[in-house]
Amino acid sequence: MQSNELLNKYQILQLLHRGIGGDVWLAEHKTLGCKRVLKVIEKSNPHHELLAREAKILQQCQHSSIPIIYDILEFDTQTYIVEEFIQGENLKQYINRQRSISASLLLDFSIQLCDILTFLHHPARNILHLDLKPENILVRNHNLKLIDFGSAICRNQPNEAGVIFGTPAYCAPEMKTTGRLTEQTDIYCMGKCMEYLVHYTPKTPKGYRNIVSRCLRKKGKEYTAAEQIRKDLEKISRRKVKEKNPEKWYAVTGVFSEEEGSMAALQLAMYLRDRYKKPVLYLDCTGNHLMEQLEHSEKEKKESGENNNFVLERGNITVVKRVVPQELGGWHDRGFAHVVVCFGKENPLRYDCPYHFCLYAGAVTEFNLDLWRTALLPMRREKNMAVALTGGDFFLAKREFGSICRIKKLPAYFCAFGQSKPFKRQIKVLLNNK
Repeated sequence: MQSNELLNKYQILQLLHRGIGGDVWLAEHKTLGCKRVLKVIEKSNPHHELLAREAKILQQCQHSSIPIIYDILEFDTQTYIVEEFIQGENLKQYINRQRSISASLLLDFSIQLCDILTFLHHPARNILHLDLKPENILVRNHNLKLIDFGSAICRNQPNEAGVIFGTPAYCAPEMKTTGRLTEQTDIYCMGKCMEYLVHYTPKTPKGYRNIVSRCLRKKGKEYTAAEQIRKDLEKISRRKVKEKNPEKWYAVTGVFSEEEGSMAALQLAMYLRDRYKKPVLYLDCTGNHLMEQLEHSEKEKKESGENNNFVLERGNITVVKRVVPQELGGWHDRGFAHVVVCFGKENPLRYDCPYHFCLYAGAVTEFNLDLWRTALLPMRREKNMAVALTGGDFFLAKREFGSICRIKKLPAYFCAFGQSKPFKRQIKVLLNNK
């Protein structure tokens, strides 16, 4: 990292990885203010040309699940590959944190891997990754990203013995010898990844283990293309995977202010945690100052992962900020019993999620009945949803909106949300961990 030209352009932040292929650094572009990954390859490395080939391979790949190559910098003793920095934790870290995944998420992850391999193996590219493993798969907002193409080769290039840097635990047999490398080599590696996920799925869907066996070359039934695997996975996913305790989603919106909705949503999350003694996920779609003002210790940033936008993960409540409402579907089946979504002042019915009920936050008075009617009228057609009112004149609310809100069917606690100072202090302590 000695070049003045490089240091003038990038600020080096930290070392991400050190391996036989070279060092990987996190850097920030001084002008653009965005983060980049710098891969350093020493020209004294006997495999320098093969490792530098990663940039040329990635330049052919314009795919949302594959990092972008921005630049290649050549110096006297080193080559630098400048790549997109993809925020997220790798699949192994994700599994270690979640401890288990649902059958639905297992199928979703597997189908995404098939799509990535299908893209790479397309005749227009003919790329073999050759190092598919949990550590090289990033998870960001439920979407998988494949990284580290240092071992990748083009299918139409001859294999040279001793230059494949695959991981032994995930290698196909031919990668350890001078055997011919084909699309089935990547499929075998993917099968090992799927086998890894099976160990953390309490209820594996019927037929999934057979697919894994075929990826690992069950005699006479080997897969030859990723598309074949995807079709079999889709057959399984079309069957309704019944969970013993399905998660419940709750939508919260503030009628008069985003902050009012956020306060009510946080109180609801705490109530669900205390009432059912199960983990709760809180998704904030507002971006308001209540979320932005949260203070985190360095320990919290390290534990929850600054890269994946987690604000807090403690006390059986996980708070996530900057969630895009259109991507809420990606937060299903994360192992939480209850999911609370705060929409600020947006209408939650615009987004397709199976809400257990919707809570509208705000005090009801005789002066704001028209605003409440405007907010609640869209709920008339929602048979599986109910509305809770927070603060104000509950008798007036029941008389005016009883047919819409069905207040009698809701727990009394939900009708008594307040904005008291003790409650505000409780939220501040919870989020700031003070």
